Amino acid sequence: MPKLRFQPPVLSLSKKECDQITSIALRALLPKLHISRNTTCSIIFRGLGLADLYLMQGIDKLQLYLGHTRLKDKTGALLRIDHSYIQLITGSQTNFMNKDHSNYQWVEQGWLTTLWEFTTYAELSFIDPDIWIPTIASTQDTFLMDEFQALKLPNNILSSLNRCRVYLKVFHSVRYLHRGWETDTARNKERTAPIIST
Repeated sequence: MPKLRFQPPVLSLSKKECDQITSIALRALLPKLHISRNTTCSIIFRGLGLADLYLMQGIDKLQLYLGHTRLKDKTGALLRIDHSYIQLITGSQTNFMNKDHSNYQWVEQGWLTTLWEFTTYAELSFIDPDIWIPTIASTQDTFLMDEFQALKLPNNILSSLNRCRVYLKVFHSVRYLHRGWETDTARNKERTAPIIST
């Protein structure tokens, strides 16, 4: 097992993929240990002391991420750049690592997004003042992707809206778009379209 410990942190396997790999290994291992293949996972992993591949991968990735970002070395700088990129793509006003990954299935998958998936699974949250978080110009502004997420739109629609938002460099809307155009037309007859801030 120690020989295999260096590989999980660099992999990007989902929980389902880890469970499939583990299940293949357990089907071969359990009969040799004279244990029924139908034994519950809690007995197998806790009782026999076998490591859960998904937890092992997630913890190792978390240690790698935190270690490099705290050291502020070259790898840590690259991880922060990737973090800023995903923050920009998610279009949220809060650290994306503190949000539920399952609501962002339309975000391109990679090493950091699988770490995000694990932190959602483990119910972890991050507080890091050095991480870039976009800001809004006015207290009445809202982030478009947060608004679109609240509408519970399908992933393919969210992906399309996000691609348009990034292409047009539009990150948040001003109060006219948020409150609804109809409520302000009586007061602002000269306006013909909602204001979009970049």
